[in-house]
Amino acid sequence: GINRLNVNGREVLQIFPGADGNASGVAVLIEIAKQIQQQKFLFRRSIIFAFFGAGEESCAGSWYFLNRSFKETDKIVMMLNLNNVGKSGGENGFQVFTGIYNIVLNAIVKDLADRPATIIPRLSSIDFEASDHRMFYQKEIPIALFTTGHNPDIHTVKDTPDKLDYNQMVGIAEFAMAFVQNIAN
Repeated sequence: GINRLNVNGREVLQIFPGADGNASGVAVLIEIAKQIQQQKFLFRRSIIFAFFGAGEESCAGSWYFLNRSFKETDKIVMMLNLNNVGKSGGENGFQVFTGIYNIVLNAIVKDLADRPATIIPRLSSIDFEASDHRMFYQKEIPIALFTTGHNPDIHTVKDTPDKLDYNQMVGIAEFAMAFVQNIAN
């Protein structure tokens, strides 16, 4: 996003790159979509890739999808939200939130985490932010939020690509791919 400021009588353009919030999630989702397209014969269920706008404004995009544009919401098995997945270290490890403890989804996460050479997420009981998964959760559709949590750069001019952990994003993409395949089958 951008913001125009008046500094000492001059207009200054502030640019908010949004590298983690939320270009990181978009990049991981595009990678997963590419892999699924190449391996679509491995999936029994259809998968919808949706990129919602206005997430910070009452989740207007996901609300519209569920309430106006997609007519078969009763057929949605679950929603995976990839939000802020680009940071690492300290409090920014890979975390999965499934709403009020979802036994089935948490078991899938734990089973996948037991595989060798995979990133291991921490199941979280904390919903980090108002994001698109909440609209699905309100409609009683199971959700999983994949995130590395909040960091002070989110929604600021400091949220730049040089601060992302691309190796961790690759690990999250691999984990998400296995998760989606498990759910779809």
